[in-house]
Amino acid sequence: MTLPSTDNQPAAPAHGVAAADTTSRTLMRFSARILGFAVVFVIAGELFFRFAIPAAELPISQFNAEYKFRRYDPAGPRTGRFTSGRYAQAQGVWRVNDQGWISHRDYLSAKARGKPAVAYLGSSFVEGFYSDVDTHIAARMEHRAGGKYDVYNFGMSDSVPSEHLRVAAYAAKAFEPRVLFFFCSSWHLAASLSPAPGRQRWRLEGGRVVDRPVSPLRSGRIKALAKRSAIIRYLVLNAHWRPKLAPANAGGGGTVLNAAQAGKGKARPVAELRLLAETLVRRAVAQHPGARVVVVTGGPYASDLPPQAPLVDQLLAQACRTYGAEHVDLLPAFHADWLQHHEPFQYAHDFHWNARAFDVIAQRLVAVVAAKPVVAAPVTP
Repeated sequence: MTLPSTDNQPAAPAHGVAAADTTSRTLMRFSARILGFAVVFVIAGELFFRFAIPAAELPISQFNAEYKFRRYDPAGPRTGRFTSGRYAQAQGVWRVNDQGWISHRDYLSAKARGKPAVAYLGSSFVEGFYSDVDTHIAARMEHRAGGKYDVYNFGMSDSVPSEHLRVAAYAAKAFEPRVLFFFCSSWHLAASLSPAPGRQRWRLEGGRVVDRPVSPLRSGRIKALAKRSAIIRYLVLNAHWRPKLAPANAGGGGTVLNAAQAGKGKARPVAELRLLAETLVRRAVAQHPGARVVVVTGGPYASDLPPQAPLVDQLLAQACRTYGAEHVDLLPAFHADWLQHHEPFQYAHDFHWNARAFDVIAQRLVAVVAAKPVVAAPVTP
């Protein structure tokens, strides 16, 4: 059998192959240039937002499985610089102590301490990311009190009163503070009804307040890697860009530093607010027998006109009278300082409290502590 010859088969046009190769090489060079440009852009951006306009830095959140609340991971970054504003106008140096809280000192047990301790609980307003750690309420109180007692800061971004009760239970067992200050506002009280992963929240059921189950805090690898990027941190924390990938207060510490933002847009009936106020104070007093429970309301007030306490502050004051807690209204202290100095208590580009506000608060709280003798807790065998 004779096989057909292939010698006479038409050959592929040489110019067609060459043209295809040229197009392929052109696309590859273009893609390489785009990729190279992107890499250079990212590197330049990372350097720019680390040194020229430094993006805000945050510690790593950690979930306490025993008491079911959030704090910071002592095994993560222990110090950093939090900046705020598009041009990083305000810069505060933070420090995570051995126990996972933002503080100028490590916390000691009553036996190791050998003197009384005072604790306060609140949101990012008192946590103090926006100013240096040695200007916080705790450091100012210790200085004004002459070191007679230690002051422990249990403020946490996004935290609300429903969560503060869990943190206070932990603090009482670990450190036995003799005075507990619960910072509370109308925004935070209402936000106690807004569900959030890794946080204790309440719900209303049959005319009473019940605890929602607390889901563990989970932070995915993508979010953890994103937090290492100065570009992303700048866009989210400084420029307040809000990607719609997840709720702002979801999971491993969202972009909202203050839970007030999550709940202030929704008005609650007065009866509900009264119930929430009574629940907070009643549980706090029952949870801490033998310790002074003090509910702190009010905040920076910069006006020559006399201040008027908001409705929720009045409800909290009434609950304190009913259940035997103490109440401190900060509005008169801020008003008096404003009339004397006319210097702001908040940042021009942000509503969080500055170092001057912390000093006004510290002065007022030291006077509250001094009004009654404070003795060290009995040493637990």
